[in-house]
Amino acid sequence: MQLVWDEPLVTPPAESRPILDALARHDIQTSLQQGANLGERMIHALSTALSHAGRAMIIGSDCPSVDASYIEQARVLLDQADVVFGPSDDGGYVLIGARRTAPDMLSGVAWGTSGALTQSICATERAGLSVALLPPRWDVDEPADWYRFIRFMAQSESGG
Repeated sequence: MQLVWDEPLVTPPAESRPILDALARHDIQTSLQQGANLGERMIHALSTALSHAGRAMIIGSDCPSVDASYIEQARVLLDQADVVFGPSDDGGYVLIGARRTAPDMLSGVAWGTSGALTQSICATERAGLSVALLPPRWDVDEPADWYRFIRFMAQSESGG
């Protein structure tokens, strides 16, 4: 497993110390994302991971609705498809997994828009890769999403 940061931190905040210590204890490597835009960074991360494993997945750090069973569903879909997307309610996606990549599989995508998923699927298929879709989930981008997350956590803690 590897954690890939989106920007370098010269001095990590004190609150991050427990996480950084846990990563070190579990021998989880960290690196910095590479690429000019989100698509290039994701392709680089997937391709790098695939050089060490048969499958690779990226999950958004703002996606608390992604759980272990969702990741397992993605793993299973990768038995039949080259790329799997986990759509988000806002037109993007919460997860991308791959067993194969192509350099231009995410080119021409308008990141952060309601068309990002559709554009990503089209670009991936144009690159000659097969695609599978998971059921939609949600992420935290707007204040309403934050309140949804708070309700989600309260239900989780109460067992409901």
